[in-house]
Parts: sequence; C-alpha cells; structure tokens
Amino acid sequence: MGDIRNVSSAQSAKKRSRHLSQALLIIIFFSLTLCFMWSEIHHHVVVVVARHICIASHHICTVVHHISAIVHHISTIAHHISVVTHHIIVLHHMCG
Repeated sequence: MGDIRNVSSAQSAKKRSRHLSQALLIIIFFSLTLCFMWSEIHHHVVVVVARHICIASHHICTVVHHISAIVHHISTIAHHISVVTHHIIVLHHMCG
C-alpha cells in the first residue's frame, strides 16, 4: 500500500512539475513577446515624435521666413517713402 502511495505521489509531483514548466514557458514567451512589442511600439513612437518635431520646426522656419519677407517689404516701402520725401523736399527747395 505504501508503494502505491509513493508512486501516486511521484506521478502527482511529476505532473505538477510539468505544469509548472509549461506555465513558466508560457510566461517567458509572453514576456518576450511583450518586450518585443514594447520595443517596436517605443521605436514607432520615437520615429513619429521625431517626424512631428521636424514638421513643426519646418513650419516655424517657414513662418519666420514669411515674417522676414514681410519685414523686408515694409523696409523697402519705407525706403521708397524716404526717397520720395527727399525728392519732394529737393523740388520744394528748387522751386521755392
């Protein structure tokens, strides 16, 4: 009777060991899968963020360029007004 209990206990321990091994393999597999997925997601997020930063900096550069062009046009207009004013003053002195 004692031998039957020992065999049954050994078989039970063997089953528990096999189930534990399978559970550990499943945990390791899912852990590796999650690590890989996180790595891919993290890489994708970094690429998307970097792309958005590049696009935003391009827009900022474009806005600054347009502001610079507007300031240049205003400066040119001011220069033309100054030249016209100078000619009016010269004509006024010559005619005057």
